[in-house]
Amino acid sequence: LRIRNSEDDRKNPADLEMFDSFVFGSKLITEDNYMMTLQIRTHSADEAAPAYYGVQVVDLTAADPKAEMVGDVRTYASENYTSVPVDLSKYIGKEVIIAIGTFRAQTGDYWKQLVLRRIAFAKEVVEGWGWLPGTAVEELDGWKMTQEMVRSTMPQVKSQFTGMSPIGGSRDNYVDAYRAWREVDHVCAEWSYMPLSKDPEVFPSEGYLIKTRGGNNVSTTVPESYFYAKFSIASGRNKMTLKTRNFSGTNAPFFKVTAIRMDGTLMHLAPASNTAQFAEAAADGCWKFIHEAGGKGDPEGYADFVYDLSQFNGEDVMLTIGIFKGEENGDENKLVLRSITME
Repeated sequence: LRIRNSEDDRKNPADLEMFDSFVFGSKLITEDNYMMTLQIRTHSADEAAPAYYGVQVVDLTAADPKAEMVGDVRTYASENYTSVPVDLSKYIGKEVIIAIGTFRAQTGDYWKQLVLRRIAFAKEVVEGWGWLPGTAVEELDGWKMTQEMVRSTMPQVKSQFTGMSPIGGSRDNYVDAYRAWREVDHVCAEWSYMPLSKDPEVFPSEGYLIKTRGGNNVSTTVPESYFYAKFSIASGRNKMTLKTRNFSGTNAPFFKVTAIRMDGTLMHLAPASNTAQFAEAAADGCWKFIHEAGGKGDPEGYADFVYDLSQFNGEDVMLTIGIFKGEENGDENKLVLRSITME
């Protein structure tokens, strides 16, 4: 977040009530996630002239909804990251709008940056870059998925998600791509990603790509990485279709779709149908497949894996899609996410 500082912007007066720049989103605050932790640092700030920032909340259930400052105006001046706790317990049981922003503390040539590396929600302060604390989901050892995450994640209201990025390129294009993803309901904008052991490939023309390491890291119980999102399952919204492909005719990727109920129990799901060139069940609820078709100019060429979720009608369910190192083959086994559709 940076202070606007063009020639015209420099005419703006100092204002410690109205944000100069900010980010915002909605969140249902519960007993599981009322402590928000910001991991921040600054640019162009020092003790004599720190960056001024704050957190404001709008309670939409109030008779007269308006932005309320959480605590006082805050300051920070360091290029070292720090973890800042923000107690939102006042709003437990409510879905609120949360804004984090910077203030212009003086008029004239005034330029500060507040770097937001992470915004984390838990029932305690999250120090540093660690995983979210809480009680692990019992059958998902090593996934870093907690029961608090399962309960407090808000249900996704959208039904169609793409893995195709409107903007391509290299790492230099990440920022522009991330912004574009919000406009097209990209999987990475709407689902949450957990890169436990391996990073993804962001810009393949075939779709967003998650993959395994190439070495001897075989496990069909702990994924290399996975996506998760919660859905309210009901008639007309109880079938999930994953369009995917891989890039090897000999080394099949292993993947798994898991449904986690709000009580922490779970099921690894088998597809009701698939159109892959080869697919079969593997160990521990995984499926392995080979399908070397589908691309930007061939949207119908991908394999469809269709999952019947009707047994969860009337429930909120966390769905995960993970890739596993199912066998030692010296290869980075790759799973493309062309699209995910709920219907």
